[in-house]
This record gives sequence, structure tokens and C-alpha cells, in this order.
Amino acid sequence: TDEPQKIDVAADRIAEIWREHADDVYYRLDGTPEPIRGSLQLVFCDLGVPHRGRWSVYEGLRDELVARGMPASTIRFAQDAKTRRQKDELDQDACEGKIAVLIGSRQGLGTGRNIQRRVISVVQLDPTWKLTPLTQSLGRGQRQGNANPAIHHIFVITQGSYDPFLWQKVDDKARF
Repeated sequence: TDEPQKIDVAADRIAEIWREHADDVYYRLDGTPEPIRGSLQLVFCDLGVPHRGRWSVYEGLRDELVARGMPASTIRFAQDAKTRRQKDELDQDACEGKIAVLIGSRQGLGTGRNIQRRVISVVQLDPTWKLTPLTQSLGRGQRQGNANPAIHHIFVITQGSYDPFLWQKVDDKARF
């Protein structure tokens, strides 16, 4: 089919934001600029989590971002950090600008992570039935401690799929 796929649309938008914010400067508490420039994008995806020996949405998105010019080393998966120490190191890399795109599930990346400092966008790649994980994932970027006064909230929806129905259900719950 000639219709763009969800992963392609997401990669286009993420790469566009990456280019727009590649030169963003962040400052230390003493007012001096940090050596690494650029902002952080969080991508939440509960489906297609990496499994050894199988293609995954995470890897597919990474490959598409690399094809659009992003260095592979700046795209990381939250699930790769298994231990508390690894999670702390991943979070530090995110805060220091070593990571441009961090992809993770809402459970693994949605709570208990203080990585908001450089977040410029939060991308919802797949829908969820529940409002709480969605609120938590949006809150990873839009919270106290983020140096950016405003961030992008992006919902990637496939027309003709179950996505619109699920997102409408979440919206109904939010309004209730």
C-alpha cells in the first residue's frame, strides 16, 4: 500500500522535532551551558516491546529514525535497563543530553523516573484503555524541573484501525 504506516509517520515527526531542537542549550545551576546540546523525546509504546530474535516496533522505529539521520547511539530503549543501577545510568544519560529519543512502555517509563529536564515531546505510539498510565506518561515531561516551558504531546493514530475507538474511550473517561 502507498499509505504511510504508523511507524513512518511517527519517525517523520520525531525526526522533525529532533532537528528543530538539536541546538537547544541547557544550563547548569551556576548558569554555565552544559556541553551537550539537544532535547529529549519520550516515546511510549506498550505493544511491540523488544524480544530477542523477533522484530519489534521499538527496533523498527529506531531503524526509521536512523534512516532519517539520527545517530543510533542517541536512541535508547527503557527496557534495556534492567537493574536499579542501569536505570539510574539511563536516567542520567537522558538528563545530560546523551539520549535524544527514549522509547519505553508506560509501565517501565511512566512512573518513578525523573528525566523531565530536557523533555520537548511525549509521543503516544499506541492507545491504552486506562487513563492513569496515560496521565503518568504525559507527566514524565510536563512537570516541575523541565527547562522547557512547553512540550509537544503527540498521539499517533491509524485511521481505520481500533486506535480511534480506544483513544475515544480514554477521552470519555477523562471527561467523566
